[in-house]
Amino acid sequence: MRKPPFHGNHSLQSNGQFLQIDIIDTAAWNEFAAMQSLFVKRAHLVLVVYDVTSPSWRKSLQNIIKGVRDIKADADIVVIGNKCDKLKKGA
Repeated sequence: MRKPPFHGNHSLQSNGQFLQIDIIDTAAWNEFAAMQSLFVKRAHLVLVVYDVTSPSWRKSLQNIIKGVRDIKADADIVVIGNKCDKLKKGA
């Protein structure tokens, strides 16, 4: 069984505004469904980083985005493809 997702946070001040950044590793997103709303409900922005070399990335990405939208419809979502350097040329 996997460990629950990593969660860390950091506070900073920028242009006189207080910001809190929460970092959550959602590699086990589906295995810890009960924790999803705790992580997402306060978010204004969600960065979704996915592995472009994974055969199932498209389905996983769709599920995570749907999960975020179901919990917090007005959260902005930025999708980032990781491991692009590992793709075969011409693929």
